[in-house]
Amino acid sequence: VLAPLAISTRGLPAGVLNRPYRAELMAAGGLAPYTWVIGGTLPMGLTATPDGVIAGTPTQGGDFPLTVRVADDAGGV
Repeated sequence: VLAPLAISTRGLPAGVLNRPYRAELMAAGGLAPYTWVIGGTLPMGLTATPDGVIAGTPTQGGDFPLTVRVADDAGGV
């Protein structure tokens, strides 16, 4: 029996304009590997990957609300 799939990341670190940034989203339970879907708009210079990594060098300041979803290999969301 698998534990329920849940996002365990509680927040992302703040980025600094024109400085390299990297954050990894984390999940618990379910069946790895996990696939991430990030909704919203990231600052220019950052990209998100399906494996839950947000990285790059932000060239735009401001607040960027995101919605984050994760799915596991067993079809859990």
